[in-house]
Amino acid sequence: MIFIFFDSMQTVASGVITGLGLMGKVKLVTMFTYLILGIPISLYMMFTLDMGIEGLWYGPTVSCIINYFVYQFYI
Repeated sequence: MIFIFFDSMQTVASGVITGLGLMGKVKLVTMFTYLILGIPISLYMMFTLDMGIEGLWYGPTVSCIINYFVYQFYI
């Protein structure tokens, strides 16, 4: 539920960011959160902590939450 909420909010905020022409400012944050934070968190939770598929969802959830707050900051 947390992922769905923040993913939906991030999508709406992303549309506003695009409409305002600010994608150049937030694209690096988006890349960083998904590639540098999200994937390693998912792999760590899945394999090191042996959480399985549940651990897989923690990475994208953290990424969506960070992206949402960064988008809100720029809006």
